[in-house]
Amino acid sequence: MIPEPPPRVRREPVVDPVTGEVIRDATVERAEWIDPDDANPNRRAAKRIAGWRRADPLRNLAARSGLVTPMHLAAADRYRGVYELGVLGAGANSAPVVRIAVSGGGAGQVHPTIARLASLRQFRAARAFAGGARPELLDHVVLEMGHVSSWARPRAVDPKVATGLLIASLDLLVTFFRVLDDKAEFVGPINA
Repeated sequence: MIPEPPPRVRREPVVDPVTGEVIRDATVERAEWIDPDDANPNRRAAKRIAGWRRADPLRNLAARSGLVTPMHLAAADRYRGVYELGVLGAGANSAPVVRIAVSGGGAGQVHPTIARLASLRQFRAARAFAGGARPELLDHVVLEMGHVSSWARPRAVDPKVATGLLIASLDLLVTFFRVLDDKAEFVGPINA
């Protein structure tokens, strides 16, 4: 069951009536996710919840313009993942052993502190490599889920130019993670 919908102004994009240009995408969208509180071991499939969540402007841009590719989206998701683990850190309720993707495409079990440090290192390197002169644009769109235009307008930058800067940063982000995966860097478990 989907709860009562948010106001229409949040669910629909704002369009300029003269030019037909999208000024702002919808800020919420329907979503379904796994219930994090479901601890029933007898359930065959995890309990799912339907509701509303904040819309992802990067995915909206991908759907609307085609400039953002699936590789860009995957790199942005990975950037967000290393930020969440590295900068925000594993939560107090995290397991004593965390499974993280390691270079070379596999997954390994490492202590949360090691996982956090590895993610923090990856985040800083990715931000420096892909952000270039505008790391705040990359962070605004990917991490804060802000719109390109909300970053561009206060800086007196044409939103189309800002979109070009974002695409360039995403291209570099894809390259960064490809190179990282090609490096045979091993992050192994700590001996207790």
